[in-house]
Amino acid sequence: MRNNLKDSYNLNLSSLTAFTVAHFIVDFSCAFLLFRLTNAGTFSANHVWGYFLTYNSLAFGLEFIIGSLFSLRTAWICSCIGCCILGIGLSLGAYIDAAVARHLSPVLVSSLVWFQFASDPIETQIGAIPLLSLLSFILAGIGNAFFHVGGGIDALARNIGQYWRGGVFISSGALGLYAGGRLGYSEKTPFGVVIFLLALAMILIGSWGREKAKNGKTLEQTTVDKTVNYYAQSYYNDWRLSPLFFSIIVVFARSFAGFIAPHIVAFPAEKQTILLGIACFSFGGKFFGGFLADRLGARSIGVVALLLAIPSLCFSNSLSFFLAGIFLLNTTTAVTLLSAAQACVGRVGFAFGLTTLALLCGYLLYDDVLRILDFEKDASLARNVIIASLSISVIGILLSTFSLKKAKNNELPPE
Repeated sequence: MRNNLKDSYNLNLSSLTAFTVAHFIVDFSCAFLLFRLTNAGTFSANHVWGYFLTYNSLAFGLEFIIGSLFSLRTAWICSCIGCCILGIGLSLGAYIDAAVARHLSPVLVSSLVWFQFASDPIETQIGAIPLLSLLSFILAGIGNAFFHVGGGIDALARNIGQYWRGGVFISSGALGLYAGGRLGYSEKTPFGVVIFLLALAMILIGSWGREKAKNGKTLEQTTVDKTVNYYAQSYYNDWRLSPLFFSIIVVFARSFAGFIAPHIVAFPAEKQTILLGIACFSFGGKFFGGFLADRLGARSIGVVALLLAIPSLCFSNSLSFFLAGIFLLNTTTAVTLLSAAQACVGRVGFAFGLTTLALLCGYLLYDDVLRILDFEKDASLARNVIIASLSISVIGILLSTFSLKKAKNNELPPE
């Protein structure tokens, strides 16, 4: 039995590697598309704000719906669908980029935007670009949502009661967003390179998925799957949905605080250096957070990390302390992901989608509050808001892990 567990573990590790690498590429592609097109110089500030809002709403707001339609067996198909949709959005983005750069008329899509490009002046042709860009961002957001649901299901449904898989999968996105945004903003990298990388990601997931399909019976009936089911059903007592609710509250409050934090201090370093630091420390917190939770306990890591994040983010003008706070803030990601998933046995994709919806709600609240309050002029107000948000997160961590049993590496369910 233990040999079967080891063999299945190795196969599951290969799936995690495939999805984690593909996650980097997908988020890289989305960020590249957003920053390349919005940096073209043809959009107003309201256009740019609307594009990012549309993309984020679709990418994070659709996942709980999509997650209810797919299972562990079809997770790889879900992610491949996402790559295909994103690829169409990237192709349209490449066409728009060429039209703006060369003042060409995008005649192939004239029927979609109700313009007769061939006979219209260049001002009218370029005037249609915002609508076409919106279409490409919509496709990117939908494709991103499909991919993340597939990867989230695979990471959480095969965790064997441990946190590290969810943290490892979700971590690569931070680096992908930074790299894609940086290259997209520079306008030097051609779209063809990004589309090629996305094709590689799809091949990577598809190849593993086909291998899984060949061994479907073995995979679906392995000791790993029995162990996952055993742990998932024994993690909580009678009030199973409570951990899901409190995990969502934690994600919402943590997201809101994370967006406000950069407004507190003005760092002397260059903007790109700060963004790179945020990306790297976000990656590190998410990647190592799950391992720390498995080693030291989810509740201990979650509570201590959030409490230490408060002084790091609020009471220091040092970039080092700020980045340490970003690391601590992100270490709780793996805890909330698995706590939510274990509360929805057989509905892992739905639970994963609810956490991303909470992340979106935190961003939307921040966006609304930012229009009313000026955190950069009133740093004390920003500090109070962060302290309140992270205090709520601490309470949420305590309640979401209240009846949690810690899975041990060598513990197996009864025969």
